[in-house]
Amino acid sequence: SDIHSNVHGETKLETPRGTRLSEQEVEYSFEVSRYVELKTELPIVSRNVPKGLALSVYPSKAVLTFKAVFPLITDPVGLVSAYVDYKEFACSITGRCMVRTDELPKGVISCSVKPEVVDCVEQDTSPR
Repeated sequence: SDIHSNVHGETKLETPRGTRLSEQEVEYSFEVSRYVELKTELPIVSRNVPKGLALSVYPSKAVLTFKAVFPLITDPVGLVSAYVDYKEFACSITGRCMVRTDELPKGVISCSVKPEVVDCVEQDTSPR
């Protein structure tokens, strides 16, 4: 159904056979907002890499899709970066890491990242 404004109410709970519930009904509340989707492609950077090492990321770019409250309070493009953390790489067995983002600015409801997981390769860059 189409929902255009916040929704609040109560509903009775169905009790599965063989169970007892302490409550017979629950209250619910859903906040509804208009939003826009914004997409951007960003390089995936590496963070917390020790001196003398480099971490290459494959693929090297990610597409971020933001859902932001309409009208826009802040344009998140340019305020958020995509990164992998060397600490996660160092603990991994496969060399694969999740792509993470900075804290989302006010007004951004969510952010999805594609790809979610990338391959990482460590290189020694110290002089010999």
